[in-house]
Amino acid sequence: MATAPNNASPFQRFRNVAAVSNSPVLFWLAENAKTCVESTETQNKLRQIIMDFEVFDDYNECVDYLTDFTEQKAILIVSEKYGRQIVSMIHDIHQLWVIFIYDLYEIASEGWFRSYRKVKGIFTQSKDLIAAVAREQRALERTGNSAFVMDMYNPQKNTSQSEEQDSKNVTFMYFQILVNVVQEMTSNDAISRQDLIVAWKEIYAGNKVQEGNSEI
Repeated sequence: MATAPNNASPFQRFRNVAAVSNSPVLFWLAENAKTCVESTETQNKLRQIIMDFEVFDDYNECVDYLTDFTEQKAILIVSEKYGRQIVSMIHDIHQLWVIFIYDLYEIASEGWFRSYRKVKGIFTQSKDLIAAVAREQRALERTGNSAFVMDMYNPQKNTSQSEEQDSKNVTFMYFQILVNVVQEMTSNDAISRQDLIVAWKEIYAGNKVQEGNSEI
């Protein structure tokens, strides 16, 4: 695993360490993904569940991005129109975890997707889509972090122990890392403070409440 250079700021070192987490990246592809008010409202709610979020209205750009994507697992939300065009091309990409078809209007036909195992749902209601994304996000983090936590805390850990405990261990681990980073900062450590503010704004872009907290 790559390490940060010695002259990296404390918060930058935290970001590098935290990058090993198994949090997924969420992709949203639709013709009006960046202009439709209803879509942007749903996107803002989803950003509170998954911090890494990419929005596309050009399916060629989205396909290019996905085919070059080699880091975290990806969850794709795609309109029915674009889904029909790209699902067959991208379905077997290793990093692509699950696909959701989402349209604000009635889906014309649901039969076309049944041969694609990664297509886990078709939605016309944002609340149902958000609930499905939240479930997959929790499943992904449990799957990846369980093994990671066992390695760091107890190599002999019984795999039958509860997923809830694994999740608590992960949360505690990252909290401790952040505490250590903050303790390294001095009152005049302007670079680290600015790193923290910039990262916070990137992570919570679109979340007005959390964006405001970065100015406190």
